[in-house]
Amino acid sequence: TPRFIGKAVNRVEDPQLLTGRTEFIDNVTLSGMLHCAILRSPHAHARITSIDVSEAQKLQGVVAIVTGEDAKRWSQRITTVPEKWGAHCLVTDKVRYVGEPVAAVAASSRYVAEDALELINVDYEPLPAVVDATTAAGPDSPLIFEEHGSNIMLQRVFTWGDVDAAFGAADQVFTEKFRWNRLGANPLETFGVISQWDTVDGSLTCHGSFQSQYHMGLGAAATLGLPSNKVRMISQPHGGSFGGKGGMRGTVITALLSRKAGGRPVKWIEDRMEYLAGGAGQSWDRHYEASLACKKDGTVLGFKVKLLDDLGATAEGFGAVSAAKPLAAFTGCYAIPVAQYDLTIVATNKLPGSPYRGMGPPPHNFVLEQLMDIAARGLGLDPAEIRRKNYIPPEAFPYTIASGNEYDSGNYEAALNTVLEMANYQQLRAQQAQARQQGRLLGIGLVNTIEPGVFDWNAYAIVGMQQTGVPEGATVGIDILGKVVAKVGFSLEGQGQYTVITQVLADYFGVELEDVSVVYQDSLSAPPHFGPGGSRLGVAITGAVLGAAERVKEKLVAVAARLLQSDPQNVELRDGKVGIKGVPQASMPIAQVAGAMLARSDLLPSGMDPNPEATYVWTAP
Repeated sequence: TPRFIGKAVNRVEDPQLLTGRTEFIDNVTLSGMLHCAILRSPHAHARITSIDVSEAQKLQGVVAIVTGEDAKRWSQRITTVPEKWGAHCLVTDKVRYVGEPVAAVAASSRYVAEDALELINVDYEPLPAVVDATTAAGPDSPLIFEEHGSNIMLQRVFTWGDVDAAFGAADQVFTEKFRWNRLGANPLETFGVISQWDTVDGSLTCHGSFQSQYHMGLGAAATLGLPSNKVRMISQPHGGSFGGKGGMRGTVITALLSRKAGGRPVKWIEDRMEYLAGGAGQSWDRHYEASLACKKDGTVLGFKVKLLDDLGATAEGFGAVSAAKPLAAFTGCYAIPVAQYDLTIVATNKLPGSPYRGMGPPPHNFVLEQLMDIAARGLGLDPAEIRRKNYIPPEAFPYTIASGNEYDSGNYEAALNTVLEMANYQQLRAQQAQARQQGRLLGIGLVNTIEPGVFDWNAYAIVGMQQTGVPEGATVGIDILGKVVAKVGFSLEGQGQYTVITQVLADYFGVELEDVSVVYQDSLSAPPHFGPGGSRLGVAITGAVLGAAERVKEKLVAVAARLLQSDPQNVELRDGKVGIKGVPQASMPIAQVAGAMLARSDLLPSGMDPNPEATYVWTAP
């Protein structure tokens, strides 16, 4: 019986956080550190005719200045999805949105660096801007990237089943347009980074508020033309990102400044205005037209969605994945047999969109649930009953939805009944009717959705992410005194992941919470990992930790069997001890077994690895 999993425990992260001992990126100071300020475009669309940095270079305290010329010389365009819709970290030809970085300064202080920005003279030739997605998709729109001949980044129609036949057979079709306005994450702590270029071996080390340090490292290596094993990313503890701390441009800009400054570390902390104008927190700028085909009794025969997604000026923020993820649960909780997704992603002169809050499903869920309410109203049905009628029944699982994804399990009607009972639904409806008789409008919202957590890259194949599997690794070991250590590739982010790991390992090995430590490792030290993102880490890291713990247990069992003179098949791990099944007195504490492995190799089975440690990399089956 678990002693800690599913129980209320004190979070292991909290003592450091509550006593102010956690070192966030803005608390980090390195020897010889310089400070960065970034000059940003005041125009949404303009060609740069000249940049003069000569006066800024004369300011006392200024050490290095980089412009688009440096970016072209020392870096590539930032990787994008879809491909080839990106720019360099600093503008090389024309600006494409207000807030785009044009030049950057490294100086003795942020104050000096900001003063230097005022001395940089930039001549702009304003160009027509487009900020409306419909206009941007048209043939006469100003072009964001002339080489493409269009602002359409991606246009595809997915049809699953005979959609036309389903809509033709419907007693009634409900169609509506929806506008989901662009929003932003806006965390208390913005993005920050310290980059240091090693001029001797050509390597780069970055401290930062990285949500996924491994992928940030790969992106930085590709952009800067460095071998991946020469880029080391150190993720400082940071507040929850929810997709809002991409920071690739800031990372590359500070790296270039460090290189130009002879290898001195360069720090940049994004201020609030920079985050709002040029950060990685905006998402979901969408125009929908959607339809439900229904029978008179409320049975839904088909679902169609037409989406025009405004991704902003470039695809560097990987925001396009947000339009792909809804395929994983396209028809929600419902047994809708056929569906269609008409997707168009366009570029405009706005801040590039980024992933946010589980990478995209909420707007899609909003559209589907709104249509279910509209259909209920049009057919004279209760919103709860039309949902109940269309649920995937429990006996149908595993169930493959129209878009091809398989749901493993579910009992949606039971969940609905529980919620209606908790809310006293019938009484609420009576109160609503009474209020309307009195001339008052009382609304009752009813929503159910599927959250496709533990994402797989194959969900994003339609926008160019041609991968399968998202690895999450963990290393688990037991020291000579029986203490358990877990090593992972993500830092504290506020959601209690280290506590989850501690609970799992304490229960698995039969030790106390205090006997387990979780240690962060940088991108070059940790096993393959992704970290927080896409509503996945709780499941993924539990799988990784359990897999590693199982491998450690196999080692402990093999050693204990030798020491207890028994067959390994007769030995088990239970309650913090390794012993012979059914013989409680024939057992050894895990500390004693680990101690024998580390200090008495002469007692071990032949060829036995004497390290009570193992690594496991988990990915979704």
